[in-house]
Amino acid sequence: MSNIEEVYEAEGELISVKDLSFQYESFKRNVSNDYIFENLNFNIYRGEFICVMGESGCGKSTLLNILAGFEKPTSGSILLDDVEIKGIDKNRGVVFQKPSLYGWYSVKKNVAFGPTVLKWPKDKIEEQVDYYLKRVGLENEGDKKVFELSGGMKQRVAIARALINDPEILLMDEPFGALDALTRESMQKLLREIWYTSGKTIFFITHDVDEALQLATRVIVLGKNPGRIVSDISLPFSRTIIEEDSNKRIYTEEYFEYREKMLDLISIRNNKPLEMSI
Repeated sequence: MSNIEEVYEAEGELISVKDLSFQYESFKRNVSNDYIFENLNFNIYRGEFICVMGESGCGKSTLLNILAGFEKPTSGSILLDDVEIKGIDKNRGVVFQKPSLYGWYSVKKNVAFGPTVLKWPKDKIEEQVDYYLKRVGLENEGDKKVFELSGGMKQRVAIARALINDPEILLMDEPFGALDALTRESMQKLLREIWYTSGKTIFFITHDVDEALQLATRVIVLGKNPGRIVSDISLPFSRTIIEEDSNKRIYTEEYFEYREKMLDLISIRNNKPLEMSI
């Protein structure tokens, strides 16, 4: 076990995924190899930043949807604080690649949506909306309508709207995949800082190896047909970037060794669990 793993395991288990399998209803009349993924087992510890990677079709988004409570597993279970997840609730915030914002609302009203539904006091809503807009760098944009915002600004609103409910875990499905390179880098920096300063647990799907290396404390790589965990890797780079206030030190021989091996892992098709040592 690495020092990184020991740090997060000491913080305590947040989510336990047990023997999780998923098969779409239309497949259930067919043979068992039509499972999207099968017999997934892993834990998520408090404060981790987990990135999930793998080829298209390995079940990454389906896994996130089950964690969110949008889908039900065919078999197995997911426990959050020892309570089985059976539907959506405020303990899991979700951010998608395309921000699911209300276009006819202002930025402030979008961020305030959850607390309004939960009937928070008005003064508390206003205070928390201002706080989270400042956290994502939109303190001067609160009165704008969504259609006036750039893609990166919309994702900042989506992140603020998820965080204001104080979820136990933030679930993110390729949230920066549609952004241009400069905006994407800016959003990665923002999210890394939010994770580090808030102590939030983040579960993040990406196809970008460098994004995973620079954000994650841990990467889970899924194979497919059916989806299974082929590697579970602890990473040191995200904390290095923040604590040294620079990303220059990460482009080391160690970084590129991880990068090459992760690229190899993503293309593995035999689904046999692998050990990765650097």
